[in-house]
Amino acid sequence: MKIKFLSFIASFFMVSFVITSCLDDDNNIEYSPDATIHAFELDTIGGYGVKYKFTIDQLSREIYNEDSLPVHADTIIDKILIKTLTTASGVVTMKDKSGNDSVLNINDSIDLRKELIIKVWSTEALAGISPNQTKEYKIKVNVHKHDPDSLRWEYIVGADDNNITGPQRSIILGSNVLTYTETTSGLKVYKNTVSGLNNWSPNSIVGIENSIKTLPTSIIEFKDMLYATFKDNNNTVYAYTSEDGINWSALTSLTNIELFLAPIKEKFDSEKNARISYIKKVNDNKYIFTTSTDGVNEEYALYDNNKKYLDGEARKKFPSKITSYTNYENRNGTQGVLLIGEAEKSTTLSNDGTDIAIAVAWIYSEESQEVNKLNENREPILDDNDTPIKENIIVSGWGDLPAGSTYRYCPELKNPIIIHYNSQFYLFGDGFEAFYTSPSGRDWEKANKKFSFPHQNWSKENIGYDPIKFPEFRGRKNFSMVVDTEKDAQNRANNYLVFIFGKNDNVSFDEEVEKEDSSRATTTVKRSYSHNSEVWRGRLNQLWFDKDPEHAGK
Repeated sequence: MKIKFLSFIASFFMVSFVITSCLDDDNNIEYSPDATIHAFELDTIGGYGVKYKFTIDQLSREIYNEDSLPVHADTIIDKILIKTLTTASGVVTMKDKSGNDSVLNINDSIDLRKELIIKVWSTEALAGISPNQTKEYKIKVNVHKHDPDSLRWEYIVGADDNNITGPQRSIILGSNVLTYTETTSGLKVYKNTVSGLNNWSPNSIVGIENSIKTLPTSIIEFKDMLYATFKDNNNTVYAYTSEDGINWSALTSLTNIELFLAPIKEKFDSEKNARISYIKKVNDNKYIFTTSTDGVNEEYALYDNNKKYLDGEARKKFPSKITSYTNYENRNGTQGVLLIGEAEKSTTLSNDGTDIAIAVAWIYSEESQEVNKLNENREPILDDNDTPIKENIIVSGWGDLPAGSTYRYCPELKNPIIIHYNSQFYLFGDGFEAFYTSPSGRDWEKANKKFSFPHQNWSKENIGYDPIKFPEFRGRKNFSMVVDTEKDAQNRANNYLVFIFGKNDNVSFDEEVEKEDSSRATTTVKRSYSHNSEVWRGRLNQLWFDKDPEHAGK
C-alpha cells in the first residue's frame, strides 16, 4: 500500500494558514473540530458481485457489516479497495510498520482480514489548533467461518452407551424421544429428553400382546398421545394408544385399523393436531382412508360410502409399513403432509426398456362433497317434503407422487425417511449414500455435497475409525432419527437432525475410486468397519446463524 506521510499534510495546512493571513488580515479561516466518519463502503466483493452495507457506530466507533461475507471471502478482502471513506478533513491515517501515523490512500488495496484501526483528523487538529480533535475507528469485516449451506455435524459425547443392536425406531412425544428396539426378550423402549439423550436404561413395553415381537408398522403422535399398529407372527394387526410410550392400551373403539398414517393440522403453527389419518379395513378386503378428530372414538370419524377406497394395484403400492411422515406448511399458508414407507409392490420407472424401482412419497388431500345425510341405520334423512337432506363432508385421501422423469428420481430405499427441512423435502434410507432433495416431493435429485452425511477419506492409509476425527455414516443400517424442533424462549427452533445408531461390528459399502494408474478410470472398492453405539446431530449452518446471530461470523 502506498503511504503519504502525515507531516507533509500537516505542513501544508500550516503553510496555507500563514499565506492566507499575510495576504488578507481581515480573512478569518474557520477550522472544524469534526473528526467523524460520515460514510464507508467497500468495493464490490469480487466473484460474488455483491455490495455489503456497513454500519458506522459512532458511540463505539466501530465500522462493521451486519451481514457476514461468504465463507471464502477472506481470500478476496486481503487485497480490496475502500470505495468510500467520507470525513470533513479528508485525512485519515493508520499506523505503519514503525508505529507512526501515515495517511491512508484509498486508491490502493488494503488487507482487511484482521481488524484495522484508523484515525480521523479534524482540520483543527491538522492546523495545530486542537491537536486532540481526532477519533479512532475500528474497521471489522465479518466473514462466515462456516458455509451457511453446509450441514454441521456434532458427535454427542456421553450419549453413546446404549445397548441397541437390533432394528429401532424413534419418535418424539412432548419433550421426550422414545426409541423402540427389537431384542431377544421382546420389544424394549428407551426414554430420553430431546436435549439429553443420555438415559439408555431399557423399559419393557407394557400392555401389548405377548405375540408381538417386532417394531410397530406405524406410529404417530396425536394430541399428546402415541398411536401405533403392530403385527404378530400371524400378521394379525393390533392398534394401541399410549400416554407415555411405555404403557399401552388396546384401541377397541376404532375398529379394523390397518395403519395410522399421520396427524393432520389445520394450521401449521398450531400446537395441537386437528385430526388423525388412518386406514381401516372394510368388507371384501377394501381399504378406506379416513380421519377422526378424536382418535379413540369412531363416532368422530369422517367417512361413509362416498369415501375413497384403496384397491388392487394401488393398495399393493401403498406402504404396508409406514417408516416416516412429515408435516409442512405450503406457500399459501395451508398445511400439508407427506409420508413414505415400504410397500408390497415396488413403483417402477422405465428407462430405455429397463424398469427402475423408485422411492415414492404419498401426499394427503381433501375435497368437499355434498351427500345425503344419514341416520344411525345409514338411511337418508328426509325433510317435510320427503326430500333427502344434504350435507357437506370432507373426503380425504392419499395420492402417490411418482417421479415424472428418468433424470429426477430417488432409487427405492430400505427404511426410507422423509423430512421437511429449511423449505425443502429430503429423503434418505439405509446405507446413507446421500440425501435426495425435492421442492415438491415428486421429482428428486441428490442434494448438494455440502448437505451430506459425514464420511471419511479412505484413500489415506491406516486412519482407522474414529467417531470424532474421521466420522463415517456410509453403509449403516441400524439407526433411527428424529427432528428436534423444540423452541427456545425467543420461539426459535433448534432444527437439529438427531441420529441414534446401535452398535454394529460388520458395516460395509462400495466406493467408486480412481485407479492408481494414469488412465483416470474408476473401480469399485469395498470398505468395511465397525462402530459402537453413537448419537449424532446435524444442523444447517444458516439455521444456526438465525438462532445465534451473535456467532454468525464464528
